[in-house]
Amino acid sequence: MDSMKNQSVEFFKRYHSACLEEISLFLDNEAWVCVNSFSSVSQLQEFKCVKKALIRHASGQNASDPVKPPTPRLSAQPLPNTDNDSSVHSQDGGSSIYAFCGYFLRFSEKSSPFDGGFDESMLEEDILAGIADETSCYFSEESDDDNFSGTNETDSSGQNSLIVNNTSLTVLRCIGRYLQMCRLLHSIAPQIVASMTELIDFFIFVVHELFAKDLPVASSNLYSLSLTANLQRISEQIIPKVKNWPPSKSMIGPDLENGDEMFGLAKRIVGVESACCLVEQFEQLQGYMLHLLPGNERKPLEEYFTNSSFVSDLRKPVYMCATARLADMQSILLAMAKVKWDINHVTVQHSPYIDSINRAIQTFAMRLEELSKQTSVPKAFVWDSMAHVLTHTLVEGFSNAKKCSTGGRALMQLDFTHFISLLELISGLKYAIHQAYVDAYVKAFYLPKDLLEEWIREQKESTEYSEKQLVGLVMCTCNNDKKTRQKLLGIIGTGDVS
Repeated sequence: MDSMKNQSVEFFKRYHSACLEEISLFLDNEAWVCVNSFSSVSQLQEFKCVKKALIRHASGQNASDPVKPPTPRLSAQPLPNTDNDSSVHSQDGGSSIYAFCGYFLRFSEKSSPFDGGFDESMLEEDILAGIADETSCYFSEESDDDNFSGTNETDSSGQNSLIVNNTSLTVLRCIGRYLQMCRLLHSIAPQIVASMTELIDFFIFVVHELFAKDLPVASSNLYSLSLTANLQRISEQIIPKVKNWPPSKSMIGPDLENGDEMFGLAKRIVGVESACCLVEQFEQLQGYMLHLLPGNERKPLEEYFTNSSFVSDLRKPVYMCATARLADMQSILLAMAKVKWDINHVTVQHSPYIDSINRAIQTFAMRLEELSKQTSVPKAFVWDSMAHVLTHTLVEGFSNAKKCSTGGRALMQLDFTHFISLLELISGLKYAIHQAYVDAYVKAFYLPKDLLEEWIREQKESTEYSEKQLVGLVMCTCNNDKKTRQKLLGIIGTGDVS
């Protein structure tokens, strides 16, 4: 048995390495367009032989049940009910060895049971059939009640809103083949499952490398601690295993720099949402994979699922790469620099730069609507990215004011109120966090000296506002109070710049 296990380990190492290279090749030639007919891993042939088992374990049921070694079959059949299965360790017995040998004898003329074709009785997959009729669906020999559909989302028209591309489907296919290996090679199942997570993490990392490296703004407040830590982990542990690195941008480079293509926003959406969908589909396999693992080997997989939410944090830096260019921040800042902020009386008319921003919002909404005709757009995340860009641009413009009176601060509030009202009206969304970000900065001007000092200390710790923005606030607030100004600038970490 030790010899068989060692050979299985060596075989799987080579197989996993080949899969990584295959996915790397797909990524180099990926067009980053959505495959519209995907709704669940149950569509893929690689998952057909475990489909019923996935249904049983979809809700985590029987996850603690032991695994029974497979018996020889001439065709792929669903696993039997495991309620009375024997212990996973029974595979070490002699009968299990003969069972394994009987199964592998079928593949004596092929390299492995995982590379060959599937049963001829299996129908062509709907996802690659090339059938134009959208009413056609994937045929299943099981009843509708048995369909493993997971938690797929649909849009308001009832159409499936899952976003996948060819490479993410390739990753899912590899995972399907890996699941078959776990069924047959129980002794190395923990290694196989860990390799599944490597395939997913590699895909996520490449999406970041391709679509989040051209940020035109500072990235310090765009990355969550979880996202940063996981990208570092993948870079150190997984990327060294990939021979073909770094990935090629030849297929997408021109679009990422093209303003007419919204700086590749469509491709960025497909990239990020494919990564999120890949993790979601993998989570649907959790119950079955825990069932395949011995009790003392389940913790790494459980921790992976607990930590997998970091992939959603990838949306902000990736979408910002496009929206920060579409907003034309430099033009906004130049227009704000022309505003006189040291006025004596409160006006009832907003500043001219707000009209420019509002026109930009309307243009963005129209272009986003056109884009939604080509691919499914996660509007809430894309609009949130635009709101982030615009609100941070406003605070940056406010911090550039050399002099600012109480009337000027009132004008800032008037401008922002007019802006946020139109943004919420056009997008149909609310932006409480972004609104609080601007309000807190503007209203800090009215704080008493002791409360302003406390506020400065809090912001210095949170790094929500840049050092330059805090300095600008202090210079306007304490323009005639040198002692307080020096004290606050010392807290920020700069000397008196007057």
